[in-house]
Amino acid sequence: MSHLLVPLNFWLEARQGVAKVRPDATWLSESVEESFVSYNRSQGQTALSESEIFQAFDMAYDYDVFEVFNGVLTGKRSLADYAEALARQTVIYPDNYIKMRYLENHDNFRAAALIPDPEKLATWTAFMYFQQGTTQLYAGQEVHAKHIPSLFDADKVDWQTGLDQSDYLARLAEITSAEIFKTGYYTIEADGQALIGKYVLGAEEIVGLFPVQGIGIAHLNGKYEDLLTGDIVQSNNGKVAFHQAMILKEV
Repeated sequence: MSHLLVPLNFWLEARQGVAKVRPDATWLSESVEESFVSYNRSQGQTALSESEIFQAFDMAYDYDVFEVFNGVLTGKRSLADYAEALARQTVIYPDNYIKMRYLENHDNFRAAALIPDPEKLATWTAFMYFQQGTTQLYAGQEVHAKHIPSLFDADKVDWQTGLDQSDYLARLAEITSAEIFKTGYYTIEADGQALIGKYVLGAEEIVGLFPVQGIGIAHLNGKYEDLLTGDIVQSNNGKVAFHQAMILKEV
């Protein structure tokens, strides 16, 4: 449902009405870029902020950071800008906010076209799953589809690309279904060419290392299991070098 159509009060009343017949319904809002919100308001049109959306909806698309994400891919914005935008989400929205994390959707170019290097695409995909929220996969994303399907006609996915990521995606889904990803305290930062995320729940800690722009160096001590591969990773003088996505749990 779009938040550009009607005022917030409508959605609040609609939600109350639907709850009487479908109390377990999940409400998803397709939000828009911040610049488009500003433009609509300048034209005297309704354009709800993300904080207003979360008063009536359970989830919202990740469009409030999309312009920064796209800027990173096109070289117009820094990785630090993107990490800062993601970190800001954790404090300006309700504590239990759920963002719909995606790399591609019906309004944008295919991820495989934006990120043609398969290894880099796998890294960005792992980061998409790792973030707080829920993951959206667009039809054909599993096989690095570059063709943008029609919104209105039957348009089958070509499963013969030779780049089927289904097992990788299933593993990511399994890892991120753990309780720590649901209720742990999440932080995100950029360190050089990498994004580094962390979840903490009591004594448990999960660290995600995502070298989206090159080789990364993380400041970690101890021995870890990479949940993606099962490999044991040992820090070297308090540092871990990584050239592909790693999701680490201390052992």
